[in-house]
Amino acid sequence: MRKMPFLLSLIVTFLLTSVSAEGRTKRNILYAITSSHTPPLAYISYENYTNPTVEKGILLEIGVELLKEIGFTTTTVTIPKKRLTQAFKTKKVQMICHMNESWQSLKTDVLWSTDLYRNRDVIVTLEKTEIHKLEGKTIGTLVNYRYPKLESYFERHFVIREDAPTTQSNLLKLLNRRIDYAIMTDIEYNYFKIRHPKISKLNFDLGEVRAKCVISKDAGIPISNLNAAIDKFKRSGRFETIINSYNLRTKVPDAGT
Repeated sequence: MRKMPFLLSLIVTFLLTSVSAEGRTKRNILYAITSSHTPPLAYISYENYTNPTVEKGILLEIGVELLKEIGFTTTTVTIPKKRLTQAFKTKKVQMICHMNESWQSLKTDVLWSTDLYRNRDVIVTLEKTEIHKLEGKTIGTLVNYRYPKLESYFERHFVIREDAPTTQSNLLKLLNRRIDYAIMTDIEYNYFKIRHPKISKLNFDLGEVRAKCVISKDAGIPISNLNAAIDKFKRSGRFETIINSYNLRTKVPDAGT
């Protein structure tokens, strides 16, 4: 009879351990990075073309560190942007960063963080020119992306839009003079400028985009916790540290300045 308390203690310990392990398993988040991203935002390997993987990059480090700060582990999912809305609806992804609220197809079905940082799109060329000289020229753009300040130019066929799957594809076409201009983020431009000094950007403001993180409502992440992690991330200067690790020397503007 004296063995019963010991046996009961073992059973209780086993059950508590199982519950604890189950809880830890549920704290993993499916973090998405779209396949249109290129260095330094994401270095994507297509060794397995049907299942590309993100090896490193700014967005991977941001996601992993933010989630770690609030007590979650990360599984990275690489996905085309056109499938992102459906992936959120079917719970195949739960979080993504470097997004803005022009994403209308799912805007009210997810939770939006505070601003992570400010980002700009720029028009890049091999020869400096002015916007009024773009008539009839071809601009490399990304599939399924909208550029509000250029839409009227596209609609009037003042300039010709040519879509590509990635920014790097557009850069290669530009360097080989298959297109006249290409659009990329200022972060990407600063990175590629170091490697291709002959590229330059036009003096044309495409507007500022407030980059945010997005989480699904059933991910189990309190948005206040994520916002607190973002605030800590910015105040500590961690973002600039990540940027500098990819040989970028241009300070990325804080969303609060």
